[in-house]
Amino acid sequence: MPTREVSKVIAVLIAENGSYTYVDKISQAPSKALALMSIRDALRDYHSLASRGTFSNNVVKDFASSINFDQVTKEIDSISQIDNTTKLREELSLISAEALSLSARLASNYDYKIADQIAKYAKANGVKTVEDLEKFIESNVSKIAKDLDLDEDKVNSIGKNKRLLNYVFGGE
Repeated sequence: MPTREVSKVIAVLIAENGSYTYVDKISQAPSKALALMSIRDALRDYHSLASRGTFSNNVVKDFASSINFDQVTKEIDSISQIDNTTKLREELSLISAEALSLSARLASNYDYKIADQIAKYAKANGVKTVEDLEKFIESNVSKIAKDLDLDEDKVNSIGKNKRLLNYVFGGE
């Protein structure tokens, strides 16, 4: 089954705002009217974000550009036709679950991209092992952040993620 495009919109909002507001509103909507209103609000906020063009990173920006808004319209029409409360709850739960899964994937992909960037930078600076990479990051957070135009907290977070560092640096 293909991913719902409405879920993609909500995933982008989660990734950009760090808020689960729309997932909560949609999954807990007591009526079709309130669910559609929440979807409308999400689309309004997405449109505002997209028209500013200020996505926090290219992973989210690229993902956002893949959203098919003709399909979003069809999905909204489909939801508006649901007359069975159980079916409505199921559809809203699926939208919410997909949005959460997609936003987690966006975060993971972004972390991977940053970790890979840091690993390449470290290799260029003579780092040869994962253990040395961890030490290099820990002692050079500010320099790495400055040179790679990254947030220091993100560099610090990546530096503490041993599994991710092993993945991007391991075996070489």
